[in-house]
Amino acid sequence: MGAPKVCVADDCSDQVSAARASQGAKYCSVACRQRQQVRRLKDRDYRVEKPVSSSRDGEVLRLLMAHGYAEKIDRGVLSVKQAAILLGVTQGAVSKAMDAWYALARITDADKRWRPTPFVAAMLPTAKLLQVKTLGAGGVGTDEFEDAIDELVRAFDVFGRYFFRLEGKRPIMKAFHRRWIRSVLVAYATGGKQMILSPPRHGKSELLIRFVTWLIVMFPNIRIGWFCASGDVAKLMLGAVKDHLVNNEELVAATLPKGRSYRPPTKSGKPWSAKEFKIAQQSHVGQKSSSMLALGVTSKFLSRDMDLIVIDDMEDFDSTREPSSRRYAKQKLAEIGTRKEEHTAQVLIASRQHPDDIPSAVMKLSGTPQAWDVMVDSAHDEGCGLDPDNYGLHVDCMLFPEIRSYRWLMEKKGEMEALGIPGAYEMRYLNRPIPTEGIVFNVPLIRERALNRSRIIGIEGLPPGRLVAGLDPASRGMQAAFAWHFVPGSLSMVDLETQKAGGFAGALAIMEDWARRFELRDWYYEDNSQQAEFFQDPRVRELKRDYGLTITPYTTGKNKQDPELGISSMAPWYHDGTIDLPYGNAESREKVETLLRQLELWTTDGVHRTSRNQLTDVKMASWFPFPRIVRWNKSAHRQERIDRGDEQSYPSVHRGNAVPWRTKYPKGR
Repeated sequence: MGAPKVCVADDCSDQVSAARASQGAKYCSVACRQRQQVRRLKDRDYRVEKPVSSSRDGEVLRLLMAHGYAEKIDRGVLSVKQAAILLGVTQGAVSKAMDAWYALARITDADKRWRPTPFVAAMLPTAKLLQVKTLGAGGVGTDEFEDAIDELVRAFDVFGRYFFRLEGKRPIMKAFHRRWIRSVLVAYATGGKQMILSPPRHGKSELLIRFVTWLIVMFPNIRIGWFCASGDVAKLMLGAVKDHLVNNEELVAATLPKGRSYRPPTKSGKPWSAKEFKIAQQSHVGQKSSSMLALGVTSKFLSRDMDLIVIDDMEDFDSTREPSSRRYAKQKLAEIGTRKEEHTAQVLIASRQHPDDIPSAVMKLSGTPQAWDVMVDSAHDEGCGLDPDNYGLHVDCMLFPEIRSYRWLMEKKGEMEALGIPGAYEMRYLNRPIPTEGIVFNVPLIRERALNRSRIIGIEGLPPGRLVAGLDPASRGMQAAFAWHFVPGSLSMVDLETQKAGGFAGALAIMEDWARRFELRDWYYEDNSQQAEFFQDPRVRELKRDYGLTITPYTTGKNKQDPELGISSMAPWYHDGTIDLPYGNAESREKVETLLRQLELWTTDGVHRTSRNQLTDVKMASWFPFPRIVRWNKSAHRQERIDRGDEQSYPSVHRGNAVPWRTKYPKGR
């Protein structure tokens, strides 16, 4: 019969039995033959640079993986034929599915060995972001936390400039962009709420598109919600992120192993839609774990778990015209807030649209447990003190001079004024909304009639007259002082000062300084309940004695709305040119602009419309002495009328010392 046959399996040296040999068998057993078949499958050349064919990646593969059959076939515990019988499919279908499984397994092994280049790894500091997330709110302010945040900002800056293009150019990362990203990172690390207000077209949305892409690349399991004013805008934002993850070949090649994609295979992953997508690397399962979900405000906000919520310009001009629309937007903001968990960060980016818009409501929460961190930027620093008519000087005081020049901004301002839209420029480009109704102080008219470009801060050039000042104290915020010079028929601004609180010491320092510089002795000091002890302070008595000061307490309340002596009564003085505002140098312009920014927010209903970047109350300080100035002016006019009447009725008085009547009575009387 010859020598007995030996099993042809690679790792088997057993002999094939005579009975099996007579049947033409090459293997010593059926199990040995099955193991050899598995080895041949595993040894096939599955090149990872080619995507797995969709014919091998479907329901059969899903069932093999779900029931653990693929691993059993790999270990030789289960045969392909047995698996086919168990699943009710053909052996060919199982073989093709196993081809895909082995290819995926080979790719997974490659993933474990794959590492990005050191340069790319430095842009993706996952461990550093986890570090600040672990430190949380308790770490804010510590060197460890702040240094880590600074490192993350630098990494994102490099990431954005290296992988992204905006209209064919690398995006510009300005200092204010870095401030924005820093605030967003702090919110993400602490589960905080951050509002960023800036003029339109200054890169808020583009910046956050890059930021969201960066987070998804670092943390495949992150869940992001993006909410916009409309569904169409939401689709654009989502589409921009998807486009980077799929079509940014440089980004994909640098952040994934060769042959891999962020988009899952069509049949094995959840399809990407216009509203949401889930990347292939995400290990979460279920319908509520999208990498990113984007919706308009009219959509139903389903119960989704989110790690970051971006609220992008939920309001526009049309949606803020009616009170009902503004209430609806605020209700939607509250609804979005229900998706926030303790760890979830909320980031609201917007431009001001109305005095009663969402940012106004958010800023009213200041000082409460529900408060947001607020960052406000204007297209131009109106307090720069530079000549407003010299466009070329305004560069450093512009927020984004490379894109939005001062000349362009002034064209926008002139256009809005020509169209008769009061306050539109201040609201949209300075984030300083002026009430649409009840405006008291006409700032363009004041600029035309009250600005004196030949005079500067101080009393130089002013005729002899009376000096009086008001001081609005503050124990924690900013306190303001304002000085006037009065002569009959003219009221001139002498100076104003704002400083960080300082308590009584800060107030007394201003009083002493102006007493020395201007010989100003007459003060009006707000005397509300929290300031009452000021007048009992021995330092006040000492200052009054040394400089001969008169400090009159002034109580504010409903008198602010008084039609004759309230704040609004100052408007005619500004409008007819009675008030003179120094505008001759940078310091003067800066201080006058501070005053004008506050005047334009006062309305006929007596409500002082504030904005977050308005830190002082210069207007109030300027008003405290105003009732006394009005009395001086009335007295001067009364005396003028008396003098004028004397001249008309008794002209001889002014020609000599003779009285107008006879010194002797006629005879007979």
